[in-house]
Parts: sequence; C-alpha cells; structure tokens
Amino acid sequence: MRRTVRRRRLLATLAGGAVGATAISSVGAVRTTGQDGTAESANGDLAWTRTHSGDGTRLTAANTAVEAGGDGYLVAGRQATGEQGADAWVASFDGDGRYQWGRRYEGGVRGRIETVVANDDGTYFLAGGRASENTTGAWAATVAADGSIRWEERFQSAAMIRSATATDGGYLLIGATPAQSLWLAAIDETGAIEWKQTDRGQFGYSVVPDGDGRYLLAGAEIGDDRNLHPWIASIVDTGRQRWARSYETQGVAYDLAPTDDGFYLAGLARGPGEATTAAYVANLDRNGQQRWHRTYGPNERNILFAATTVENTALVGGWTGVESTGDAWLIAVDDAGDRKWDRTYGPGAWDRFNDLVPTDDGVLLPGGSGTDALFGLYDPSGQSGGQSTRTTASPVPDTPTTDERTDSTAPRSTAGPGSAPTPTVDESTAGAADDPGSTTTSGSGPGLGVASALAGVGSAAALLRRDRQDEN
Repeated sequence: MRRTVRRRRLLATLAGGAVGATAISSVGAVRTTGQDGTAESANGDLAWTRTHSGDGTRLTAANTAVEAGGDGYLVAGRQATGEQGADAWVASFDGDGRYQWGRRYEGGVRGRIETVVANDDGTYFLAGGRASENTTGAWAATVAADGSIRWEERFQSAAMIRSATATDGGYLLIGATPAQSLWLAAIDETGAIEWKQTDRGQFGYSVVPDGDGRYLLAGAEIGDDRNLHPWIASIVDTGRQRWARSYETQGVAYDLAPTDDGFYLAGLARGPGEATTAAYVANLDRNGQQRWHRTYGPNERNILFAATTVENTALVGGWTGVESTGDAWLIAVDDAGDRKWDRTYGPGAWDRFNDLVPTDDGVLLPGGSGTDALFGLYDPSGQSGGQSTRTTASPVPDTPTTDERTDSTAPRSTAGPGSAPTPTVDESTAGAADDPGSTTTSGSGPGLGVASALAGVGSAAALLRRDRQDEN
C-alpha cells in the first residue's frame, strides 16, 4: 500500500515574501529579534504558538508532527517524570493547535518517538526508542487514528530510530546502533526487516525520499582527522549506495531538504572557540557537490535540527543560546546563503524547535520549552491566528502486549548486520565557500536552552551527544 508522506514535504505552492504583521504572544513573552537586532521586523512572525503541559506533572516535549485527517495535527515526542523515566507520547491537536486527546505508551523500549509517517488508510507509523542505563532499543509501531496500537516491533540491533520515510512496501529507517554508529534498515508493513546495514564510521539522523525509488541520508562521517564532518548519501530502495560525500567543515548534518535542483543541509559546525558551535547550512547540487556553505550564530552555541523549503528560501530551525540557556530559533536563507531574517522565540523557560513540518497551512514547528511541549505555525502567506494558550490534559496510558519477535529472528530478513558501503569523500569541492571557522553574527538571541552535551564540539565523541536525550 502506497503511503502519503507529508513530513518535510516541499512547499512549492506556498507564497514567499513578507509574513504577518504582529507576532502572537504565547504564555509569557515571545522574544523576537530581526536580522538588524531590533524587534521591529515582521519577518518570522508566527500565526500562533502553543505550549502543552501534559497532565501538569510530566515533562512533555514534541519531537515531530504530521498532518492528521481533517483539520489538525498528530504531534509526537515523549513525556517524562523524575520517578518513572520517559514514555513515548502522541497527541492530537486541531488546526489552531488546541489539544484534543493524548496517549502515552509505557514500558520497555517505548521511551520516545522521533518520527511519524501518515499512511493512506488513516493510520500512523511511529518510531523511536529508548537509550538509557537499564533499557536500550529501537521501537516502531503502527497506530490507529485514536492512537491505539495495531502492531509494534522492537529491534535489538538498534538503540534508536531517528527518522523514517515510506517506501512502496513498507518503511525505510535510519538510526543508531548501541555503539551510536549508523543503522539503516528497510521493513515491510508488519515491521519485519527486509534488509539492514550498519557502519561504524558514519552516523545517521535523517532520511527523505528523492523520487523514483531513491532516498537521501544525512548525518556525519568520521574523517581522517578523527573529527566528524557533515555527510550525505543517495541510496536506492535495496540499500545500494549511488553516491556519498562528506565535507571539510567539522560538524554534523541533522536534516536535509530537497529543492528543484539540489538539497539544503542543516546542522552544526565547530565554532571559533572550544565550547562554541555555529549553525551550519550547505547548498548542494543533485550529486551532492557543494555549491556553498555558511555558518550563522548570534550566540556562543547555535544548532539547527531541521530544514525545509518555502519557494526559493531555506527555512531552518533549532536553538541558539549561551552556555546552557537559549531560545527556539528560525532562520530564512536565500539561494545564495544570505540570511533574509532570523527570529528567536522564548515563551517558556527553555526552548527549542526540533522539527519543521510542512503542512497545507504553513510550517508546523514542534519543540520543547523545558517542561512543556512547544509548537507553533509559520504561515508564509502572512495570516495571523488567535491568541495563544497553554493547555493541560491527561493522556491515556496504553500498554498493549508487545510482540516478542526481534530483528534478529524476524522473517523475511535478507541481510545481516554487515557493513554498509564506505562513502566517497569528495575533497575537491568541500570547503569551497566560507571559512568554517567564521560565524555570521547578525541578530541576537537571549534566553534559556541546551545542556552542556555540546562541550568540546570539535571531537567526534562530543558531537555524537546531539541526541535529544534528557535535554527536554
């Protein structure tokens, strides 16, 4: 059964240009700054923002979302308490971000959800996992429109699934092994593995379709200098690699967005100081050859978790801050790499955008504010919505019987945990643009934010700690 994949869909039909007139306030003040460092620019205004506090006792974070049937969204992430650890969590919100229902999946490897795919039959594919001292493993499930589980599967060879996309007969998954190296697998509609690959020298964070049975992977590769470098690969649905490239910049690519003639990569790069990071954006052609890359950052630590496109503009989002405090952050970049505008949003005590999800109404921005799920809607047409609100609700726990089959014994598995092909490192085009050590510094971003896991960002070991883990 073919599926409709709405996550990070190209927004070719949305209008570009200026956006709405007034930023909509959330709980507390929404701090916004334009490229000139003032609060007067209208660029980056959101149609609405929302924070959701679960049942009031659980720390809730939204990692991703997808358009739901009708007018609304299915938002996914995790809920955690100090006593019980974290549980995977989904919730339904209407088109204006108002809470409708929520469900929590407790126990085992159901620690958090990182990726959601909407299926043609009204069901949803969820994937994520848990990586903790006592329980480690990847987890995937298909759920009905009300969140009830149709089937679920755990994968012993993986510690976490970070991204997924639909294929003609199932799903393509990218994540991490227990040793945090690349894990790539194709599963059928029941969760059985058809093939899988691992590679100790690479790390994967995002997979998106590229048409005609081809898929793009984004992540990082350990270079000869033992540092991490942004990495992209093109594969076909059998797992065969068409090409792969890494670049001279020290950093990680966490997401990518296809364009008509290439791709945008977004992530982080090593900053000029030992404990600094710059937001990283690169523009590539259809074969992964780098046209340019740029770094941005109003603060000491800057990171981009997600990317999408609106007309000829790359929209990238994440977090910017100083030491362990910061704000959710959006940047719009034109096709030459120049920053059109950037804005910070700080409705809560600790804020970040984890994903950018194209929808029929604009771009949905799921994230976290330390204790609450944070999300908003960026509407390129400039339409503003109503007053933002904080919502509190009690999600319904769901603990169905787990299918004990694991990927080590799953039927229809055609490949063991062998090594994936080694990517070709293209040194001739890497670093053809700006000096990766120089950081653009327009705008400002005061606030509260990311933990100290990014310290020592120049080394591979430190950069691998990007994962959302317990930051939210």
